[in-house]
Amino acid sequence: MKNRLPERLSHTLTTIRLAMNVVTDSKKVQLIARLAGISVQKITPLGQGATSAAWHVTTLKDAFIIRLMPAGTKRPVTYQSEFTILRMLRREGCPVPEPVMSSVEQAIPLNDISEPWAITRVVPGVAMRDNPLAPELAHELGRFLAIVHSLPVTGFGRLIEKPAGLTGQQPDPLTGVRARWCWADLWPFDGSKFEQHPFSLISPHIQSKMQMVKEAIIDSIVDKPVALTHSDLHGEHIFETEGSLSGIIDFGAAFLGAPAWDFAVIAFYHGWPAVQATLSGYESPLNKEQLLLQVQLLALVVGLYKLSKAVKIRAPKTKVARIVQILSGVLEEVR
Repeated sequence: MKNRLPERLSHTLTTIRLAMNVVTDSKKVQLIARLAGISVQKITPLGQGATSAAWHVTTLKDAFIIRLMPAGTKRPVTYQSEFTILRMLRREGCPVPEPVMSSVEQAIPLNDISEPWAITRVVPGVAMRDNPLAPELAHELGRFLAIVHSLPVTGFGRLIEKPAGLTGQQPDPLTGVRARWCWADLWPFDGSKFEQHPFSLISPHIQSKMQMVKEAIIDSIVDKPVALTHSDLHGEHIFETEGSLSGIIDFGAAFLGAPAWDFAVIAFYHGWPAVQATLSGYESPLNKEQLLLQVQLLALVVGLYKLSKAVKIRAPKTKVARIVQILSGVLEEVR
């Protein structure tokens, strides 16, 4: 019993601290909403993502999402580039959130709030979450990605924060990819040895095949078309209404790279049938057969990155096993 008391006390103190943070942050959300002229009826915490904490804010006739970047986060502030992307896509008729106001664009500072923040209108529908990506919805997603990938861009990698135009911060595609996927090992783009990767340690029999495709993976992003990519199209970011695509949210991880990255992420989260269905709606001058080969190779990179990150943060064994299973399926698709 004596040994468990500090653990219980620590858990209690953590719970109290989190509750105090929610109250403090909710007051900040109230201040932000007031600055934007939003008459708040209800504030509902939505949780903490990779870059921001988010709240659902309702009025009598409208609804908004207010995001606040917690102090001390190591993630870059991307609210300006996100707003630039949203405005460009809305002009093309795409179902993305309407940007309302952000701390980057707001000239009047809030004395009690030092953290960056942003307000967007809520998109209609509900997030897919873990639901399967139906063929009809995937087809619409393909049409959406064709527009995203057709926007004019310059450079590579993460976007420069500016109110107009899409310009990458990095000078070449390799450093651009490393800048985007920078929170864990990124074989084969980071110079690491595959023999030391968790997938190799768990499944050593795949080492020879991985070494065979190493150069093909690197070549798949060199001297290839570059486009704006969302790069994080999991179910929480895809909204539907009665089976139709009603919204795509969160461009915080957007970067300039090969269009195949978006399909590689779809392969990881939604499976290969979803990739094929998405490509059916993807009207683009790119050769789809060559694009699919590129997707197969980059889907391996996405899976390896996710596995490395999961092991790094000591994720539950069930999650690690699920990623290994996905990776094994992806490897079977690579020709």
